[in-house]
Amino acid sequence: MNNKFLTGLSFKLTRSTVSIAFILGLLVSLLQLYSDFDNQAKLIDDKVEEIFSITAPAAQRAVHQLDPGLASELVNGLSHFEFLNKVKLVDDRKNTLASFSRQAVPSNTYWLSNLFGYSTEEYLFDLINDAQVSEGELVLEVNGDAAMAPFFQRAWYVVLSGVLRNLLLGLLLSVVFQNILAIPLIKLRDQLMKIDPKKPAGYRLEPVKHHNSGEISDIVDTTNSLLNQLEINQSVLRENRDQLKALIDVNPNIVMALDRNLTVLFANNSANLFYGVKAEQILGANFLELHRSVNSQEADRFAHELIQVIHNLEESYEVERELTDGMARKRVLQISYTAIVYEGHASLLLVASDMTEKITREKQLIQVAYQDQLTGLPNRELFLDRLGMAITYTASHKQYGALLYIDLDEFRLINDSKGHSVGDSIILALSDRLASKVNSSNTLARIGGDEFCIILSGVDEDKEAAINKIVSTAELILSDIRQPLTIKGNEFRVTASIGVVIFSEEDSDAEELFKFGDTAMYNAKSAGRNRISMFKMEMTQEVASYVRLENDLKSAIENNEFEFYLQPIVCVGSNQVKGAEALIRWNHPEKGIIGPNEFIDFLESSGLICNISDGLLRDLCAFINEKDLLSVLPEGFRISLNVSAIELHSKNFIETFKATLRDYAMPADLFELEITESSAIQDIEESVAKMKKLALIGVHFSLDDFGTGYSSLSYLKRLPVNKIKIDRSFIQDLIIDHNDQALVTAIISIGKHLKLDIVAEGVEWQAQLDWLKQHSMMYQGYLFSKPIKQQDFYQLLMRNLSETLDKDNAKTVKSD
Repeated sequence: MNNKFLTGLSFKLTRSTVSIAFILGLLVSLLQLYSDFDNQAKLIDDKVEEIFSITAPAAQRAVHQLDPGLASELVNGLSHFEFLNKVKLVDDRKNTLASFSRQAVPSNTYWLSNLFGYSTEEYLFDLINDAQVSEGELVLEVNGDAAMAPFFQRAWYVVLSGVLRNLLLGLLLSVVFQNILAIPLIKLRDQLMKIDPKKPAGYRLEPVKHHNSGEISDIVDTTNSLLNQLEINQSVLRENRDQLKALIDVNPNIVMALDRNLTVLFANNSANLFYGVKAEQILGANFLELHRSVNSQEADRFAHELIQVIHNLEESYEVERELTDGMARKRVLQISYTAIVYEGHASLLLVASDMTEKITREKQLIQVAYQDQLTGLPNRELFLDRLGMAITYTASHKQYGALLYIDLDEFRLINDSKGHSVGDSIILALSDRLASKVNSSNTLARIGGDEFCIILSGVDEDKEAAINKIVSTAELILSDIRQPLTIKGNEFRVTASIGVVIFSEEDSDAEELFKFGDTAMYNAKSAGRNRISMFKMEMTQEVASYVRLENDLKSAIENNEFEFYLQPIVCVGSNQVKGAEALIRWNHPEKGIIGPNEFIDFLESSGLICNISDGLLRDLCAFINEKDLLSVLPEGFRISLNVSAIELHSKNFIETFKATLRDYAMPADLFELEITESSAIQDIEESVAKMKKLALIGVHFSLDDFGTGYSSLSYLKRLPVNKIKIDRSFIQDLIIDHNDQALVTAIISIGKHLKLDIVAEGVEWQAQLDWLKQHSMMYQGYLFSKPIKQQDFYQLLMRNLSETLDKDNAKTVKSD
């Protein structure tokens, strides 16, 4: 038989259908045979029961009468049933009255009877009289083979007819499947085999005869639709391929396709530009030879890599290489190799991205990320990394190291008064000074605007020796910072506060040490600035208090919790109030009134004092207008305002002050600005210039805390002050300390010779006032009045004016 027929669809369908039909037919036949077998067995049982019911009366009489003749006659009658092999009639004592038996002859179906366990079957019937007493038994043995003969005859017919039916069905189905399904599909197959999938244009399937509708027709129509779509897709694909080539050609990345021999199959315009050749020169050329024309050494190194890649085409690689281009420029390329099929051949796709500019930018970004842009020093990020390494190094060598946290004192004043360009110049000059004190094994970093940090690693194995060296280095740095700087023709003196943290343990944390250094630095500032402070753990509590103070002060500014108190300035002879000093107080919502000693340093260092002072000046002007004090104040009465260094040197100080006076129509000569010598000499030229400008509109100046600080007579001569205020430290022990008496006398003498008014601060005892009465001057202190609220001061002033008027009137009357 033709092998194609055996593997064809019609044969497979016929085989499957016939097999299923045969199996189903067999199952049905078996079920039918089982049913017939069961029915035949029941018929035999019924037949035997029928025989017994007929013969039972005669058998009963025979055993009751013990009549052998009747018994023999009964047995002989039953012997005519061919399916009975044996008949026996016995009495109640098991004595045989009559019997019959014959040898069963096996038939052709005996093996089936034996298989089903039905070769012989014995039936035993009790012969029971009317009194329900058994008088004997009738025994019948049935020949199952003979009894089942009708069943077996029917079974053979059923099986044979089923087989013939299935064979005939198979032949018919084979013909049907062949004509209805196989032949049309064969025709479709033959047509499909003629189609070239690469060039399907113009070819379509013809309809199959007698299949103008239905599944075969649907296949033809669907296939033709697919061919139409295939043509369209191939056309679009060609267009896309052309567009892709155009896009690849303008891609800035180098794109090349190489075969296994490294012949260039494709190269975009970027590849042409990289090698400086035309497209026709690069296509078909050997890639290694192409690069060898640019740099032979690189080509030799490149060859080994490409050979490895070619031998492992199923894998992808990505490498970074520095290669020379056609213009002899070194370029950093990110090269990826990928296995592809190009025009039907296994090829290597090489894509190279020029990373030169990116790497340059990344280096610049790294520099930005880890270096201070002004000084070029390491920034905080890099500093902490270096600090971590220094900790590890110092611990591994069992030595001691140190962190020096440097913060320039009141550097904000320079930025605010001279501008950031001058401030930057100072930072650069100081960074050069500091760098000269730091060797290559240590690190100098700029942490912030006016903050530097120095790491001293591996100073010494002995703790005491290490501390001495560290302190000596810190003092040397502090001394260098103090040295005058000349920037743009101006001389600047800068001081610094240095916090020092000693470290030795490997488990020290860089961030924690950094915080400790910051804490020690703030401690140095709190102690008066321009000094060194060694870190102690209890300092952290002070910093925590400082942070709480900072938060509370910010809240106080938002909630307008600051107000001014006034302390009278009195003539020592007449006790007449000649002026008052406005003093800031913090009206804390929980703690009540807080004096300036607890917060003024923070306000000045943070620059917040400027806004607060302007606000207090406005409140003071509003108070004067509210009470109409201008109409009652005596001639020469002035209100003193403390001016911090940061206010004095701020750019907008004069404009802001004058604007406030204009807003409230206040005369400038009503106010006296108190400055300290240390504030003025930070930039003496600027200070003098600003003071003179304000003096032109009538503002007076007093030199506060005279006798402390520099107390330079040259500065006293240059500054346009109208008054000097003797510091309370000289007044406190005035009665018992002759040195204080001599100093106060000298200050008063200097002031009078310079035609300056004199005020003694901190007068608390009558004895102090009595001593001062020998000089024509003024005083302020708790003896007369502590700083008091606005309303209280107003009432005190009115009483004092009234008393003074009464005294003057009394003198006039007496003289008359």
